[in-house]
Amino acid sequence: MFVPHSYDGSMTPDSFEYHTPAKAAEIDVGMALAYAAGVLTIATGSTAPEYIAMQESPAGEETRIAVIRVQDGTVYETTLGEAIADIAEGKSYCLDTTGMMLAKPAQNTDAVFAKVVSFDGTAAGDKVRVRF
Repeated sequence: MFVPHSYDGSMTPDSFEYHTPAKAAEIDVGMALAYAAGVLTIATGSTAPEYIAMQESPAGEETRIAVIRVQDGTVYETTLGEAIADIAEGKSYCLDTTGMMLAKPAQNTDAVFAKVVSFDGTAAGDKVRVRF
């Protein structure tokens, strides 16, 4: 789950926007989302997130949900989806298959866009803070 952790300087907390997720997608609070074919889909792997879900949406519904836009000046907190022994501040990673956690790029082929600001450990489930 991605949640805003801190904001740069004079930034204020993000306002909610309302967008429609893909009908087949089950959306959870804190999930990274991106637009594809005119609807929000789960941002995974090499898909950079544009929004973070602030409201759940069961699969099969076409209801607009509350989201916040990903901002350059915001630090987001999440967890490691897998152990990353060589994690380091300033190093960039991608998203796991759930769109809720950080992961290592597969074979260095995935685009990496989540830059580590700080982290609590290297094991799966440890907290990490990133900028997109």
